[in-house]
Amino acid sequence: QSWQFEAAVERHFWGKGALLVSVLHEEIKDWRDYIPIGGGLDAPGNVDRATSDKLWIRGTIPLDVLGLKNGLFKPNLYWQTSDLIDPVTGEHRRVSGQRNISSYYTISQDLEDWKSTWSINWGTAFSNTNWRIAQIQRSSIHNSPYINFYWTYTPRPDLVLNFGAENFVPYRFQQQQYNFSAPRDVAGPPTVQDVRIRTTPRFYFNIRKTL
Repeated sequence: QSWQFEAAVERHFWGKGALLVSVLHEEIKDWRDYIPIGGGLDAPGNVDRATSDKLWIRGTIPLDVLGLKNGLFKPNLYWQTSDLIDPVTGEHRRVSGQRNISSYYTISQDLEDWKSTWSINWGTAFSNTNWRIAQIQRSSIHNSPYINFYWTYTPRPDLVLNFGAENFVPYRFQQQQYNFSAPRDVAGPPTVQDVRIRTTPRFYFNIRKTL
């Protein structure tokens, strides 16, 4: 059960342009999380109360005024925070699995004379954390932005050529596990497992023919 309070402002401009800014506050009862069940074990259960706040900005901004005909810039980003009482330690923390930020941006352009559309999109770093009775796990992306490029060529209505380049600027994915020998409220310092993976670029080309 939850109460949601939201306020939003939307503005249209430059023909195709639109910008939406919203703020969301949630009062959540019986939030689903991991709770102790005895014997040093935990299981999905209900935390009595949690709150969550989110600021979200998204829109479509025409780029014709900058000389990029039929170009569009589409931001989509939010910041998010939350609070609950940790069922193990009794301390305040964020809810499990919630990103601190999500930010994606896209620039695209229709090239009518070339019967093509290209786009480039990128995102920035983020992290999220999960809490268990004897473990804390944090996943994050570093060395942002991570960038993708796409091009579509349609010489005829029944023929489409697609080219894509994904992650062509490598970024680092990191996963950290803090493992405790007992429930976190009584255990000593944890052992730490730290895994770091560097992404590799992916390129592809495909042709789609309609019969």
